[in-house]
Amino acid sequence: MEHHRHPTPQEQEFPQLLVLRPPVVFTAFHHLFIAKFQVLKAYESPLPIDLFLTTYAQSVRAVLCAGSSPITANVLSHLPSLQVVVSASAGINHIDFPECRRRDISVANAGTIFSEDVADVAVVLLIDVLRKITGGDRFVRRRDWPSHGNYPLGSKTDLAGGRKSTVAVARSSQICCGRRRKRMRKATEYEGLMVAWQRRSRRRRRSRDATEEEATVAWRR
Repeated sequence: MEHHRHPTPQEQEFPQLLVLRPPVVFTAFHHLFIAKFQVLKAYESPLPIDLFLTTYAQSVRAVLCAGSSPITANVLSHLPSLQVVVSASAGINHIDFPECRRRDISVANAGTIFSEDVADVAVVLLIDVLRKITGGDRFVRRRDWPSHGNYPLGSKTDLAGGRKSTVAVARSSQICCGRRRKRMRKATEYEGLMVAWQRRSRRRRRSRDATEEEATVAWRR
């Protein structure tokens, strides 16, 4: 038997917000969401998703989602009043854009909120790979030195022998460049590391820093 909780008179005055599965931000700030919205929690219902949407979500105008809850054409077909889909992450691959465009449904995402944190982690991981930091940590925790001898220390010469690069097109890649010029300058210059970023589309006018847009990461010989 379905035990869907009916909203209080005060909650009925709030705009409805559909949540198929709770993103991390929804769980962390649940009290803020319920103070502003009448939240329909599909994940708490025993009903199949199609039946839940048909029964309770016909007047929903907004959906909060993440990668774990794809907004497919089938989901959209059960939401005739939908006006906006909000992704709690920067990624939007889980949203059916053609169908949203066809129905004139707006789509929003987290934008650059996480970009600086991702850029920090990206630079740290590059140095980790170069210096084999986590590999050394596993070596010590497994007590491998009696049988394997000393752990081979990482070196920037490990990637020598030519220019090597990887391409990324996210906003975080651009911020990685700023990390080199600012807080991460000392670490990356010590390793001889040049951090650059690749735009999604070619700029109309090439700047003096155009070489930084042709590769994301390159190692100087």
